[in-house]
Amino acid sequence: MADAVRNITFVVPNRLLKADSGMAADRAASTTSRGAVPVAPTAVPGIGATRGEDDMASVVARDGEDVVELTVINGPTLVLSPQSAADLLRAQAPAGTRGAVETTDAGALVVKAQLGWPGLEAAASRSATRGWMGEVALSAFKVLTGFQADAATLVASMVTKKIDGKVVEGVYKLPPDWQPEALMKGTIRAAAVEPAEDGGPLLVLVHGTFVDTVSTFGKLWLQPDKVRTLFDRYKNRVYALDHPTVGKSPIGNALALVRALPAGARLHLLTHSRGGLVAEVLARACGGAALGDDELALFAADAYSDERQDLKALVAEAQVKGLRVERMVRVACPARGTTLASGRLDAYLSVLQWGLKLASVPVAPELVDFLHEVARRRADPTQLPGIEAMMPESALVKWLDMGSVQIPGDLRVVAGDMQGDSIGSWVKTLMADAFYWADNDLVVQTGSMYGGVPRAAGSAAGGASFLLDRGAKVNHFNYFANPTTVDGIVGALLENAPPAFAAIGPLSWRGESAEGTRGGVPANDPTRPAVFVLPGILGSNLKVGDKRVWLGFAFLNGLLQLRWDPATADNVQPDGPVKGSYEGLIDRLAETHAVFPFAFDWRRPIEDEAKRLAAAVDAQLDARAASGQPVRIVAHSMGGLVARTMQIVSPKTWNRLMAHADARLLMLGVPNGGSWAPMQILSGDDNFGNALVAFGSLFHNGEARRMMAGMPGLLEMQAGLLDPAWGLGSAEKWEALVKADKDALAARSTWHQLEAQKAVYDWSAPPQQVLDAATSLRRKLDDQVAALGDTKSKIVLVVGRAPFTPTGYALDGGVGLEYTGSADAGDGRVTYESAMQLGVPTWKLDAEHGKLPAVSQAWAAYVELLTTGKTKQLDAFAAPSRGAGAAPLAAVVRSRPSRGLLGSQPPSSDADVFGASSAADQRPPPTTALEVQVLNADIRFVQPALLVGHYSAMRLTGAEAVIDRLVGKGMSRGLDAGLYPDLVGSHQIFGNWRGDPENPKRMASPAAAIVCGLGPEGKLLARDLVFTVRQAVLAYAQRLSEHPGGAPADFELAATLIGSGGTGITTGGSAIAVALGAAEARQRLQKSGWPQLSRLLVVELFLDRAGDAWRALHVQQTATPDRLKVVGHVESGAGAMTRMVDSGYRGASYDLISALQAPPAGDATNPVIAYTLDTRRARTEVRAQRAQGNLLRDMVATASNDGNRDPSIGRTLFNLLVPVEMEPFLGGKSEMVIELEPKTAGIPWELLNSNPDPSSDDQRPWAIRTKLLRKLRLDDFRAKPRDATPEAAILVVGEPQCDPTTYPSLEGARREATAVANLLRSASAAGTTSAVVALDQPNAQAVVNALFDRPYRAVHVAGHGAFGPNGGVVLSGTDTYLGANEIEAMRVVPQLVFLNCCHLAGRDASTVLTPPKPYDRAAFAANIAEALIKVGVRCVIAAGWAVDDEAAATFATTFYARLLENARFIEAVGAAREAAWKTDRNGNTWAAYQCYGDPDWTWRGDNAGAQAPRRAPSDEYAGVASRVSLELALEKIAVDGEYRSPDARGLGDKLLYLEQAFGPMWGRLGIVAEAFGRANENLGRRTQAVDWYRKAVESEDGTASLKAAEQLGNLLTRLGEANGDIALIDEGLMLLEKVLAVGRTYERQTLLGSGWKRKTLALSAIQGREADAKAALKQASLHYREANDTARASGSVKRFYAAKNYLDAEVRAALLSKKPPELADARIQDVRDALQLAVAQAPDFWSVVGETELDILVSLVRGRLDQDAPRLIATLCDLKVRVPSPPMWDSVWNQARFVLEPCLSRKDQPEAVRQRVTELLATLERLKTPST
Repeated sequence: MADAVRNITFVVPNRLLKADSGMAADRAASTTSRGAVPVAPTAVPGIGATRGEDDMASVVARDGEDVVELTVINGPTLVLSPQSAADLLRAQAPAGTRGAVETTDAGALVVKAQLGWPGLEAAASRSATRGWMGEVALSAFKVLTGFQADAATLVASMVTKKIDGKVVEGVYKLPPDWQPEALMKGTIRAAAVEPAEDGGPLLVLVHGTFVDTVSTFGKLWLQPDKVRTLFDRYKNRVYALDHPTVGKSPIGNALALVRALPAGARLHLLTHSRGGLVAEVLARACGGAALGDDELALFAADAYSDERQDLKALVAEAQVKGLRVERMVRVACPARGTTLASGRLDAYLSVLQWGLKLASVPVAPELVDFLHEVARRRADPTQLPGIEAMMPESALVKWLDMGSVQIPGDLRVVAGDMQGDSIGSWVKTLMADAFYWADNDLVVQTGSMYGGVPRAAGSAAGGASFLLDRGAKVNHFNYFANPTTVDGIVGALLENAPPAFAAIGPLSWRGESAEGTRGGVPANDPTRPAVFVLPGILGSNLKVGDKRVWLGFAFLNGLLQLRWDPATADNVQPDGPVKGSYEGLIDRLAETHAVFPFAFDWRRPIEDEAKRLAAAVDAQLDARAASGQPVRIVAHSMGGLVARTMQIVSPKTWNRLMAHADARLLMLGVPNGGSWAPMQILSGDDNFGNALVAFGSLFHNGEARRMMAGMPGLLEMQAGLLDPAWGLGSAEKWEALVKADKDALAARSTWHQLEAQKAVYDWSAPPQQVLDAATSLRRKLDDQVAALGDTKSKIVLVVGRAPFTPTGYALDGGVGLEYTGSADAGDGRVTYESAMQLGVPTWKLDAEHGKLPAVSQAWAAYVELLTTGKTKQLDAFAAPSRGAGAAPLAAVVRSRPSRGLLGSQPPSSDADVFGASSAADQRPPPTTALEVQVLNADIRFVQPALLVGHYSAMRLTGAEAVIDRLVGKGMSRGLDAGLYPDLVGSHQIFGNWRGDPENPKRMASPAAAIVCGLGPEGKLLARDLVFTVRQAVLAYAQRLSEHPGGAPADFELAATLIGSGGTGITTGGSAIAVALGAAEARQRLQKSGWPQLSRLLVVELFLDRAGDAWRALHVQQTATPDRLKVVGHVESGAGAMTRMVDSGYRGASYDLISALQAPPAGDATNPVIAYTLDTRRARTEVRAQRAQGNLLRDMVATASNDGNRDPSIGRTLFNLLVPVEMEPFLGGKSEMVIELEPKTAGIPWELLNSNPDPSSDDQRPWAIRTKLLRKLRLDDFRAKPRDATPEAAILVVGEPQCDPTTYPSLEGARREATAVANLLRSASAAGTTSAVVALDQPNAQAVVNALFDRPYRAVHVAGHGAFGPNGGVVLSGTDTYLGANEIEAMRVVPQLVFLNCCHLAGRDASTVLTPPKPYDRAAFAANIAEALIKVGVRCVIAAGWAVDDEAAATFATTFYARLLENARFIEAVGAAREAAWKTDRNGNTWAAYQCYGDPDWTWRGDNAGAQAPRRAPSDEYAGVASRVSLELALEKIAVDGEYRSPDARGLGDKLLYLEQAFGPMWGRLGIVAEAFGRANENLGRRTQAVDWYRKAVESEDGTASLKAAEQLGNLLTRLGEANGDIALIDEGLMLLEKVLAVGRTYERQTLLGSGWKRKTLALSAIQGREADAKAALKQASLHYREANDTARASGSVKRFYAAKNYLDAEVRAALLSKKPPELADARIQDVRDALQLAVAQAPDFWSVVGETELDILVSLVRGRLDQDAPRLIATLCDLKVRVPSPPMWDSVWNQARFVLEPCLSRKDQPEAVRQRVTELLATLERLKTPST
């Protein structure tokens, strides 16, 4: 309440009044403020609590005399005037309105301890909640009085003089070993700067406001290596300007610097904050022309008299001296002014002094006094020249941002955005506004940092660039301590092109004519077709006179030059299409057309530009009268309306154009029916519009949008002009919308009142005359639809796609204007309904509106559409349904982008302006708590990226050491190199991105290692741990956002119990701190646009510690339920399994490793690689490793290239991949074959190298010592391949022709092919081989013709390779290949295929092949080898990465030479590897070749292609000496039998041997009997399996699991049904009921359901037992239903099985009761959803075949079985090829019988259906037999 003497009364909790303010110590050290005392409070009865310190008291503050101090816990102390304090409290009201703050009856303001901005961000996304913008708590509230009186004006006051008097103005030379205190103590004195003897540059440091050189740059000297580098570069010519910053303007500061500099000085400037304005003033004075009258007019006011005189003197003296500013590194400069320094100067200074404290910069007592004096006076910042200069309205800022001149020199901007926690968010909102529109570093808006005088780009030294740093470490006073920005600053000073900096487009665009920037477009040729290219809105450059305004440097703060005025309209002229958006399309069209880019003035009425277009079209029609060539048009967006309007204003021209048979109008995203983009531009909700105002008129947004509202061309695109429901043809309606929107905003903005802040949201209604013209044209365009006649047939349309497209607006709920729309309704700006208004043929491109003309992959289709009117290169698109099928209202969503976060980066190019993400891309912040789960497992088997910690005093130990091995020792190498996180808040990411391209669900384990610095052990506090985790999570999210494959929407993280291995951090404390750090990071990510953290997995190896972590997290969840949600209990995962097993003697000449993926057990997301090592060294090792193939491939990204010379990488890979226990058996020289399957074949095994044996002289790599060869195990292969004979020819192809712009020449490939052909020809002449067909640089036709001309026993190709499902060796162009498809088409399959498609093109990096799309070459080799082996090729060699020419030729020629000597395949490969290795021992070409095939295959001889004889089981298992090794041998048989055909590898013989040899010895043990039972079950030996399971269940040692009882019951029912033995089924059901009684699990319920199902089938086969069969069917249905309910409740992905069987049972019951089977669509869809979930998350045979089974059921119920059966049978047969397991198909056959057999007994079934049922059952009975 303010009375006549401006007294304001606050009612405050006593505890806040009694607490010490955060400024108490600072005031005690000051002079004028230390005498201030708190105002005594008065008790207030009846308010608040009644006891103790929570009682309330009132305190009166006199505005203009007293000061209020509000201390935020862990935040700043705000020193405010009483009125500012009252305004702040009102703005914190929950309702966000002026009247909502709580007051007493007497009108006093009640102070709450909790403050939070209500804001309007909820309007950006309806899911946002209040408080998202930050909440804080107060610790103290003081009203101070008794300040000393001072001068009348602030500028003349003693406090101002004292703060400026802290520095002695002058230029100081700094020594490299400078101690900052030396300057403060006066040991370094100001002096004139001496000239550089060698003419080199001088480096001058310029500080900012309220500080000096020491406090600003002192921390830089704490990094002596970087300082020494700078001093060396500048030869010790490093200076600093100390200067007053409050009472003197930057112009005066710059003048002082000029007067101290020598003539001709070359300057490099490093500035901070306001010091950047000093530098900009100097650069403009040195590099610009003489001051113009318009420039001096800005300083005409009397208040600027001193600045005006100083400016004149500055320019004159600087130019007389010939000073040059060649490079400027400007850190956090308010180049366009800052609203933070305006309006609320007391709050601004409070946060500024807090920022100094955060950066550990001492706060001077003079600043404390100044702050309190400003608050006491409620001072106007315009009174202070140094502060006023930083305001957007100041003459100085306007002068610098006029954009009237360009100056030379480099400008490197270092910008920052503090991404604070709840406190930081609250403070940023305090300083910006309640809508958080402006990113800032607590002192300067980020967007303002990019302003200044435009730089001349394109010169040897020139242009503007920037580096933006975001994060909690960002602080206005921390740039010279933050490692990221320090590195950027030093690099910006030292490097000519610092890589971390991107261009600032608005400061660098030169404004040249578009015609002068594009080459390759031929001149007008009347013998060619003509095509006009019409850009969209903003797509045409505009110039005023000879100066380009849009899009050029003059656009900077120059948007108002484009104001529409018919009287001066001709002053603005089109200046060509915007480069970058249309240039590529124009160049492509120029290949076939004479191209005429038709830029137009998009401000003008469309009719005006249409007339100009008609004249241009007429001219080209006349020019082509003789040649008869057509004229065509390509029109994007608004350009399409210009083209259509030409038909209205000049129908004669239109008809002439369309009279030609080949005429065409191609429209790209044209708003034929209007668009909501114009309204969005005006209201600030469109990226194009925001690009215009943000960089064209910063801080004058309202004026800019008002000007844009008067542009006729813009409004003529507006939708809803004629629709009475919208009424947008009326200016009155627009004005009402604007007012309602502004009122909603004003009601929620009580703190920020500065016009420059409110202008961000200001917008205006269009004038009525503009709307009248727009409405008139809209009517004409709508009427035109029916008037186009036959010419409409020559119009074609391409539309785009975006996640959200506005379709209207809403104005309700008191939140202001909101845009409505729906997903996939258009291209982001134009709806499909609008674009397709004409009803012309339409195609669709997956690109947003602005990108339609720039998608290079579509250009060929555009040319085809232009010339033929149709294309198959794009998908045809039908008009969206407007009837019953239209999207329901529920699909409509609301959006208001301007109420969300706006970007703080400048566009670096015109493409950034036009390619910015649409408003729909702004991801709404998640509002749920972070899910946290605790996992008891080994960290090596965790899939998400893993957080670990590092104490600075320790080496890599514990979790770090384990993960270091997983990332190829990258962490230890980083530590050794000094690139490793050390201090709290530091972090490093060791990526492991690459996954399995064949299975994208399988990622590397872990995806990355994220190391957090923990500082010295023993000093880590919980809050430090929260902070360091938070920063690391944010850094990883940023890394994900930069991923070349595209950023994910969200991600999961795993974390160890960081810090708990040291002292001071408990297990529970670590878990809480890690979780809170991740949760805080998640809050920041909501505002970043980066991927979002969705889940945290806390991983601990030991169960007791995992339990402690879980309990602690539960306690924290109770305290902060909105931040953390603990999911489930402690989950068990895969752990380290270390046990030695026995092996057997091996009779073959080579050792065999089997590396196959084991079936999932437990955690299906962590796949296991199961190893079997069968060697001649009398041991067999079986070991499971977790998914290491995917992890390995990321490491190989570094190793697998010709530039890798690291000899240790092979050993690193070996240690990572090979279990420790297996290593002793792999260190010899035995021949080695590794048996793989497709899921493990992508691992580059050849790179592995065992650890060196010091006692051995043989140091060759492991793959060479062992002649390593691969074998591929496949379930899907050509059953009876027709092999080529030894007499068949040989095809050698050298470098097939291909597109040279994509694939460079491969001379090495040609030489290799010639050498191989000559070698084989010489052998042919000697009679040892066949005819050789050699093709040198053939085209595709020659290769394919040759391929099918005759049979070949071998094919050798050297050339380029391309990855993909249809890829292979590139034959021609960019999309013609020789691959598996072509080999498969050969009737006679080669025995050997050698694909050497990864040669280097040469040493020059510019000629090295860069594929059109990045791909994994190792995976390419594995995948194409798999494809070739599938079709029957016996031996395949494929290069996995780029190879050295010489070594590659050596490999190939040695290989064939040894083959021709009749060496075995494994011997020839071994010799070739060794020869390539000896050619270049430091290279890795020898390891690049993946060689698959039979090791005993030979080039000649009768055994070509024959497999080695199968080993006798007695040899294979001769060394089994323990129960453990027997169990593992049986597990291997069981795994093979479950997923592969049992007879394929003689598994039955092996099992029989083990039973006979070891059954009597260990078969009485329950665990062994269970293993025998499972192996027999998976081989289909059910009788034997039942016997073994009985032994397991009845064993006296009790080691068998309940699983044995489950499977015994299951098998008894299966065996009973097969044999018609009801008693056996009943025995099984009784056992299953007993197991179910132990625990009612989903698995047991489904087993019981299946048991009753089998009893149903068995009883149905017995005459007279129909009633019993029906009773059994009811039991089956009951158990399936219960299983379905159990799975639904638990969220199990296996629910589909019970759900489908439940349906099957109901259908069977209906069929048996002679009723028509009926199933509701909802139930069918429920089962289908469950199946699809299983296929997506855990695909296996049952989920895949289940989809077909459901289709059979639906076809039967819907009466479509007779039509659908052929397709269903084909699907089943195809699946059988991939999964041949007879036991699995037996289950499918039984299920089909269960459903279909009742159809055969019903006479009412049509004969066609009965026949199809019979056919289906017969097919499945055939598929279940092993021979199929």
